[in-house]
Amino acid sequence: MKFTPNFASAVLPFLTLLPLSSYAAPCVSIEVLNDRCDGTSFKADLAGCEDDLVALQRIRCSEDQIQMTIRGKTSDYRVTLKNEKGAWNTAWKVDSEIEVPHRRTEKTLPKTEHERTPSPPATLLIPEPEASTPGEPKVSSAITFQGYFDAYAEMNFNRPSPASIGAQNNLRYYDNYANQISLQLAELTIKHVRKETTFVMDLDFGNFADLNTQTARLYSSGGPEFYATNEVTKHIGQAIFTYTPSKAPRWIFEVGKMPTHVGLELMKAKDNWNYTRSTLFGFGGPFWHTGAHIGYTLIPNQLSLGTYLYNGWGTTTDSNFMPSYGFQLKWTPNERLTWIYNALTGPEQATNNQLWKTVHESNLSYTITPTLSFASDFLYGMEQQDGAPNKTWYGAQLGLKWQTSPTYYVSPRIEFYRDPHGYTLGTGEGQSLATYTLTQSYLLSEGFEFRLEGRLDQSTLNTRFITRDGTSATQPTVLLGVLYTI
Repeated sequence: MKFTPNFASAVLPFLTLLPLSSYAAPCVSIEVLNDRCDGTSFKADLAGCEDDLVALQRIRCSEDQIQMTIRGKTSDYRVTLKNEKGAWNTAWKVDSEIEVPHRRTEKTLPKTEHERTPSPPATLLIPEPEASTPGEPKVSSAITFQGYFDAYAEMNFNRPSPASIGAQNNLRYYDNYANQISLQLAELTIKHVRKETTFVMDLDFGNFADLNTQTARLYSSGGPEFYATNEVTKHIGQAIFTYTPSKAPRWIFEVGKMPTHVGLELMKAKDNWNYTRSTLFGFGGPFWHTGAHIGYTLIPNQLSLGTYLYNGWGTTTDSNFMPSYGFQLKWTPNERLTWIYNALTGPEQATNNQLWKTVHESNLSYTITPTLSFASDFLYGMEQQDGAPNKTWYGAQLGLKWQTSPTYYVSPRIEFYRDPHGYTLGTGEGQSLATYTLTQSYLLSEGFEFRLEGRLDQSTLNTRFITRDGTSATQPTVLLGVLYTI
């Protein structure tokens, strides 16, 4: 490979690369620093892509072309630059670019121009050995570390007796403790990126870990009951190995313990607009799975398909040796609109392969203005019964986010959930549930966020929520959450 003699002293201007999703502002920016063609030769910036740089994974240089893969926090960017005139400091042109979103961005809620940017993770770059033959790409791998802390204090105005199970919030999942300070989650994320592969693992501690790994369940009143603690697996929030072939970048292959593909919301409060999760999320579908995922991008940044093979709902081993099957269709016609359809079906009753449980879910998100977005979610579930009518449940929710400044936003959410058989809400009696939530978020300093949230749950059953003096059809709460991202 031959370079011009003065290349080492020349610095290329930033090259604006416009991805296929047509960002309103330039996406990837690259600055060439020297002629060694390795991880130290280029300075990349993904700010225009609303993404954070992880590493330059794969770089290949010739006299008139540079090929590289830029690993971002949410997507990979496979870029080819072409130099038509042969001078390294002029006439560069983008010949091709493909953006491949990571799986964890599949359900990301819409961003706004005022969306805060999280602190970059701590990164350890590990250079690979020199290429054995001329022309082989020189690559770098990266190990990143991130931390997350989540605690909350919540007041239940029903003021149930502390001596009873009613001291817990009814029909809440992650915010199930009332009138006390609770450690929800302390998490360390370890991520390794190397060539075409990625491995990510979350080490989780706190009430979040107990509830997610079947070391805790809910009484019919909505409080926790702990049993059969598995102290090893419960602390692994996720562990996913991902392979994206460089020669077939539209394909993605994953295996491990992973968040469910079903639903608009995600498990952690920091990834959602509101602190508390909706009833639709907490009781309508699963949280996580152990299994495999194969995805294919039909049209880059616009249309993708995903298929899933799971052991079951929220379990590391299958109870009936019959897997569940999942499907996802994601359509993003432009950078403002995203529509996703998800399906999940399979037998979930222990030792029974004949009675299937099925969930259909669809969510839509849209950025109305640079500071205002909305998202909606619809779900329908059904499980077959032995010698009895099928059990069904369904619901819908609508949320808004208004980012008034880089450090403050407000997000209202309304929801309707119907359980005609009392099957998912644990009462044995049919009921409808409406919830009204208003969340305010304050970014006090970098990575440090307060969320103040008021919520009202209203059931058609007068005996649904426990109070100090008896029961009620309503449950008003106020919560203060503390979120810290390292």
